[in-house]
Amino acid sequence: MREALGQLPARLDHVDGLIEAGVLGGERATAADVQIAPQIRALSFFDDLWPLIEPRAAGRLAQRCAPTTPGACRRCSEPSRLAPLRAG
Repeated sequence: MREALGQLPARLDHVDGLIEAGVLGGERATAADVQIAPQIRALSFFDDLWPLIEPRAAGRLAQRCAPTTPGACRRCSEPSRLAPLRAG
């Protein structure tokens, strides 16, 4: 979990960059959009992660491609492990 959370900011930065470059998030959803966006949207299940992801371009793409979610969890980790996401 610690390793995955540590890698998350860079991975979200990469997705944000792909959106900025027009590779993802175009007018019409592509295969890449519908593969990547739901995986990001799944992070909205965690109440402590989603507020850090939602305002990003990756978060907006996730909401566009997967507008609803089935539920949520209170938290995914100890608050100190979310520091790398808050730093970005």
